[in-house]
Amino acid sequence: MLKEFHTKWYAPNNAILVIVGNIEPEGTLKLVKELFESIPSRPAPSRPEIRLEPLKSDSIMLDSDLPYGVSIVAYRLPGYESPDFAAAQVMADILDSQRASLYALVPEGKALEAGFESSFLPKAGYGYATAAFPHGGDGSGLLQELKAIIERYRSTVFPPIL
Repeated sequence: MLKEFHTKWYAPNNAILVIVGNIEPEGTLKLVKELFESIPSRPAPSRPEIRLEPLKSDSIMLDSDLPYGVSIVAYRLPGYESPDFAAAQVMADILDSQRASLYALVPEGKALEAGFESSFLPKAGYGYATAAFPHGGDGSGLLQELKAIIERYRSTVFPPIL
């Protein structure tokens, strides 16, 4: 399987070579040509069409030997090709703000740490809210709080201060 993938995708016309450091450009280009120019190009296969299916809600519980637990709730977000991408990026920044409701769980004593992370690709992105709790704490209750906070932000206007 790996050999087949390599044969299909690894070709000079489907690669990017990055050179960093204190180099001498002419000599470096000469060396690159010596090393790679003899490798023949070949057509790369077409990329499969991406079809996003509706998400199915699911839960995962894992045992841990860490002195804390983490509750996480994840969401699919628009990709950077979407007209909603900028709004999703602003929303992710607001959710991760230490002035927002997720982080407020920390000074309220409900979480050891809380925040929001996101990552984006062309067709879709994802974001997830996390909250850490002490060993033996109520992860399920904290998870419900994370979902409630996200839902409040989703269904109302963000506060102007954020």
